[in-house]
Amino acid sequence: AQAAAHSQASELESSRQSWQCKICFAREVDAGFAGCGHMVCVACAAGLDKCPVCRKRSALIRLYK
Repeated sequence: AQAAAHSQASELESSRQSWQCKICFAREVDAGFAGCGHMVCVACAAGLDKCPVCRKRSALIRLYK
C-alpha cells in the first residue's frame, strides 16, 4: 500500500513538472512553438521568434486547457 501511494505521488509530481515552464520554473506552460512543440509560459516567450530550448525559428501559439 505504501509503495502504491509513493508511485502515485511520483506520477503526480511528474505530471505537474511536465506542465511547468522549463525557463522560469515558476508558471505553468501556456504557449508552444509550432515547429518543434516545446512549451513555455507566455511571460518567458514574450518577444521570442525562436524556441529557447532548441533555437528553431517557429511561430508561437497560445495553449488553453
